[in-house]
Amino acid sequence: MVRIKGANSDYVYTGNPKALIEEQKDADSLYLKIFICPYDMPSHVEPNDGEVCQGTDAECPHGENSFGHALICLHEKDGISLVTNNQITAHGSFVVKPENSQELFKVEPQGTTIQGVLDFNGGLRLSHDERELSKAVILEIADNTSLIIKSQAVQDVVLEISDKCISMQMSNGAKININERGDIELSPSNKGKVKINGDLEVTGEIKTGNDKLDMFYEIQNAHKILTTQNIS
Repeated sequence: MVRIKGANSDYVYTGNPKALIEEQKDADSLYLKIFICPYDMPSHVEPNDGEVCQGTDAECPHGENSFGHALICLHEKDGISLVTNNQITAHGSFVVKPENSQELFKVEPQGTTIQGVLDFNGGLRLSHDERELSKAVILEIADNTSLIIKSQAVQDVVLEISDKCISMQMSNGAKININERGDIELSPSNKGKVKINGDLEVTGEIKTGNDKLDMFYEIQNAHKILTTQNIS
């Protein structure tokens, strides 16, 4: 026998010396398996005593510690399966795109995009249900440095997290940004305003971008300092 195996639903080992393999087209589900068994255990189309390897570490008659299997399965109902306890590597772009739907998952050299539905009972899950996609959340990992979160339910609300900044921006232009230096920037939308309910205490300088206002605040601050010194 060989360690590189193949098996399918339409052929079985009979044990009959005159016809070791028999065609069997009435199998419940059509499938094709290609796999490796490091222990050279038989597949069901090879001579066997009833115990056959199914292409996985857990389903090998070799017994415990049967490591190293890898399986590709094409199945009539389950689709395509890649099964291994080792790593699965895809070179180039990898895309999950259901028929007549948009891309739900995409990995490419520029980054990763995941579109799913937030389920507070089960985290984030992929879905191509049009009703659910209307409230989907899109995750993008750009250049392996930034995590970008977009909401479909609230149009064009974007949250970006990277080693350079944390920012949230709405489609109307309103934005909150915290950069790597610790600066916090509030940018209202066009004709918008920043409103503070409650007290505002400033311990540092106030710069408005208006020379006259900046001079007023500097004079006011200097007056406070002189008043404090005179009192003491």
